[in-house]
Parts: sequence; structure tokens; C-alpha cells
Amino acid sequence: MEKIKFKDYKKVYNGFWDDDKRTTGADIKFMINLIKERTVMQSCENTYEERNSRQNDAEVAFEKLAKQKKWFLQRWGFDEKNHPVPSYSFQKIPKSLRCAPDYLVIFGHGEFCFVEVKGFSGQIKIKKSDLEIYNSWQKNHKDTMVAIFAWQRKDPCSYTVRLDDINNGIESGKLEIAGKYDDNGEEYYEIPLKLCKPMRNVQ
Repeated sequence: MEKIKFKDYKKVYNGFWDDDKRTTGADIKFMINLIKERTVMQSCENTYEERNSRQNDAEVAFEKLAKQKKWFLQRWGFDEKNHPVPSYSFQKIPKSLRCAPDYLVIFGHGEFCFVEVKGFSGQIKIKKSDLEIYNSWQKNHKDTMVAIFAWQRKDPCSYTVRLDDINNGIESGKLEIAGKYDDNGEEYYEIPLKLCKPMRNVQ
């Protein structure tokens, strides 16, 4: 099934709601295919049902690493696996809270940071809108650092990158918008691995 593009979805969606009622049989078929796609492609490997019934492997990998390093770990952002918020309520929550970093981490020397955990396949991608939220958390909390922990299946290493390093790359022009997601039109950056620090996974 060919992946549906956001601009095509928007055109059909507007047709459903305009005064001329320009909906066709082809439009109905298009929307059915969109629903099927979003059910199958919630992640690169699992269906929506599988994704929400299984553990979050990226978060499990991070928690194992934190335990090995003897970091203090506190869940901070929403836990969609163990304590999911109903979807009809979740969208009403301000984005600054919905996209809060996943963990608060306190290191052995007493310093702390917020950590956002992401799974990826091939290339680390971060939405521009998410970066804006992470920056607000870092800016509005004195002496706070935000970092990204990125995990990829079958890769012996995970990768960490500081938000400040991403910001520096954007400000210097080395990092630019790499594209838009087809399903929602959101812009994203691709974070090169050379900007990240590799950390061997804990088995």
C-alpha cells in the first residue's frame, strides 16, 4: 500500500466538511486506506495494538543503563504503556505537558537532567515542535539540562545527545529541517550520529 501524503489527506478531509459536500466514493476509499495505514504503521515493525500491548523497548534499555550506572531515575512524562491517558482527554492537555521529557535523572555527583527516550530506525528524527517544548523545559528550569537517549533495535549501542548540542547545530546552520512527516505535515530534523555519544547497551 502506497504511503498516504498529508496534502492528499488534507484535500479529502476539507471535502468532507465544505458546504458543497464534494465527497466521492474514491474519497471514502481513501479514508479507509488511511485508517488501515495508521493502524499498521504506528511504528516501523508493530501494529498499533501490538505497540500498546508490548513494553517500550527503548525505555527498558534506558532503565537498564541507568540501573547499571546507579543513576536515580524518576518517571516524569506520561507513561503510555502502564498508565495510558484516554485519547479523547490526552489531546486537551497542553502540549508542553503532553511532550514533557520522559525521565528525571540524578547522577552520582548530584547533577540532574531531563531525558527524552526515543526509538529510531536508521536515522534519529526529532520534530521541530518537540524541540521547542524541550527548550522551554530547559529554559524555564534553572540549571537544567535536557538530553535525548536514542535506541535502535539490533544496534549494540544507544546514543545520547544534549539539547544544547542540537541547538548549536541549528544556530550554526549545520542542522537544517530535513523534511516533513507525510501523515501530519510536521517538520523534523535528522540528528547525525557523529553529534551523539555512543553508549553500549546493557544486556
